Amino acid sequence: AEETKVSDYTLTMVNWGGALEGDEGVAFDPAALKGHVVIVEEFGVKTEACIDRLKDLARLQKKLSKDKAKVVIIAIHRQNDVADADVLRATKKARVNFTLRKNGFLPASIGGMPHAAIFLPDGTMFWHGDSTERDFDKALKKAMGE
Repeated sequence: AEETKVSDYTLTMVNWGGALEGDEGVAFDPAALKGHVVIVEEFGVKTEACIDRLKDLARLQKKLSKDKAKVVIIAIHRQNDVADADVLRATKKARVNFTLRKNGFLPASIGGMPHAAIFLPDGTMFWHGDSTERDFDKALKKAMGE
């Protein structure tokens, strides 16, 4: 069988799951993602590295909105045994300022979290991997055309 390339995956293949009950944060409209660089982060609030990563992404979101960059960040919670209220409490503490979803998943996997993918404005996956590694920053800059 042929090896699947990162670019074989697209934004339309992401399972967006559902909204967290009681979430009054950023509304979600998959159609509005077209034309943007999209970061999708898979996380779990019981994983310390994921919480740290959410804080990093919240800082990144702040910087990007200052720069009026066309980048959208969406985080999908993957630990199904955690109550929505607990997820929201943890994400609020991490100052999350982007869209949250639950029970969805990316079409590609690294078998652990934190895990992220970066999609180009045309919806093609550009990169995926451990989002705490420096490769993420390099890939994001490239995706943004910097």
